[in-house]
Amino acid sequence: MNKWEEFKLWILTSAIHWMLKLIWCSLRIKWYRISKPNRVIYAIWHANILPAVYVYRSEKIAILVSPHRDGELANKVLQSIGYHTIRGATDNQAVPALLRILKLNNISIAITPVLLKKRG
Repeated sequence: MNKWEEFKLWILTSAIHWMLKLIWCSLRIKWYRISKPNRVIYAIWHANILPAVYVYRSEKIAILVSPHRDGELANKVLQSIGYHTIRGATDNQAVPALLRILKLNNISIAITPVLLKKRG
């Protein structure tokens, strides 16, 4: 990635970061805290990412992010909010990502599951 692309990514990341803060100011979420163990695996559907990122922003959570170019923007935005990110969510990069996750201590993880189509 050249300097110009990095600069454009920084501008876009900053704009999305502040846009999310503005949107979150308008959210009204009723939150019921339940006790939980030290480490949890959050499975969040893609349609629920925006409110989930807001609700859990103060938790110690590592988020699994696509290693592909399209995941770079999500990676930068999530890091700007304060999340720990782990790249490698597909195909041959899934196992190394899982091993990096297992090495984390006292930190929960979040993934977005994918529905697989039935064959046949």
